Amino acid sequence: MDSPSSFDLAPPSDGVREDQEAAAAAMDRDIPPPPPSPLFDSFEELYDFIQGFHRDNGAALVKKSSSRKRDIRGQTMPGHYVLVCDRGPRRASESAGIRKTSTQKLDCPVKITASTTKATDWKWTYRVQQGEHNHAQSLDPSAHNIHRRRTTSQQQLERTLSKYKTLSARDMSSIIRDSSSKSNSFFRQRDIYNDRQRIRLEARKEKPVNQVDV
Repeated sequence: MDSPSSFDLAPPSDGVREDQEAAAAAMDRDIPPPPPSPLFDSFEELYDFIQGFHRDNGAALVKKSSSRKRDIRGQTMPGHYVLVCDRGPRRASESAGIRKTSTQKLDCPVKITASTTKATDWKWTYRVQQGEHNHAQSLDPSAHNIHRRRTTSQQQLERTLSKYKTLSARDMSSIIRDSSSKSNSFFRQRDIYNDRQRIRLEARKEKPVNQVDV
């Protein structure tokens, strides 16, 4: 009988095995197309719905373009938007080749348009121009920058907490997460750390030259 090698690795723990199985399962899951569009009272309502659908199905959308602004129910705003997958078209560099970006671009063709017209009594609807993604679901919404964006109230709380110099980014992250809804809690601790550094740098720049910390 062969003796065990000193290089044999122990089998993964139950928790690690579950994570590995979940990752493998996500890689095999296709992203479903969105359902037929209902009517929405505003673009913001439509956007929250369609973005939430993609967030819950391992994807994300970004605004690519919009039409010229016009008067809609007393507000000056675009009446048409184009939304694309955040893993969508790669931007060609002015020089040779493809521009390198921190976001993983896969030339995903998904394209959705959102519009409102007088014929719909200025209600908003979306239309799926291309709904089939060329990639599988992401493991977590935090894989997408747009799902990690901090809300206005979260940014305000960050500014308040950043004044406490002994408060770590980890504790800040926990406080902000506890005060937020689940759909707005996909930011990472590193995001909060970077925000805190930026806020403190801005505060130092705004401080009068003759003012010193005590």
